Amino acid sequence: MATDGLVGDFYTKFPKKELNILTSFEYKSSLMGNDVREFNHFIADSGAFTAMASGKKIDDSYIDSYIEWIKGAHIDHFIEMDIDEIVGIDKVKQIRNRIERATGKQSIPVWHLGRKKEGWLDMVKNYPYVALSLSGFTASSKWLKANDWKPLHYFLDTAAENGSKVHALGCTNWGLLRKFHFYSSDSSTWSLGERYGTCFVFQDGVMKVVSLPKKFKKNKKTLGFHNKQHVFKAMQYAKIKM
Repeated sequence: MATDGLVGDFYTKFPKKELNILTSFEYKSSLMGNDVREFNHFIADSGAFTAMASGKKIDDSYIDSYIEWIKGAHIDHFIEMDIDEIVGIDKVKQIRNRIERATGKQSIPVWHLGRKKEGWLDMVKNYPYVALSLSGFTASSKWLKANDWKPLHYFLDTAAENGSKVHALGCTNWGLLRKFHFYSSDSSTWSLGERYGTCFVFQDGVMKVVSLPKKFKKNKKTLGFHNKQHVFKAMQYAKIKM
């Protein structure tokens, strides 16, 4: 979520009990004091990649702070620090176990290409909620795309067989969301209004990009709020149609 003052207006305008929110630990201030238990569904992300991009270290202090946020904010669903490509899967599992022991709750593990088929099966057999990256930036999402997304059939089928729900990380592809019925998904596309002056309009089940005159693109906060409203419309549509 964005960190501007319009976020508060957004929470006021739309009933929190109807909102599904994913917030990164690095942007937790965007919640502006809201109780995550009031949302329909809330997922916390560790923000590890954002933190490292800004020069922070994923050390004991960072991990402990993430743990304290989970405990203090009464967060039930949180994504593991899936930094496989940087520290390796063994270290990721070590951090995962540490967080789970400290919180008394299971995390949402994220499948990466290096975990292979066995890693996915281990996840869906032992975790009721797992995640796949569909952002297009990770090695696993690039592999899925290169294979025309066909492996998703296997992933979703085996998850269903084991009673595990699947979250699509960073999925902005409406075609995929229509074809593959994930339990949940997230996207930061709505923030393009504030970053680049992009305007979105959700209509008849389609998210459209609308070209605006230059003078309107400058009012990025208003565009950001407008886009949030249309993302909410898309969320409501997805609940009914998907």
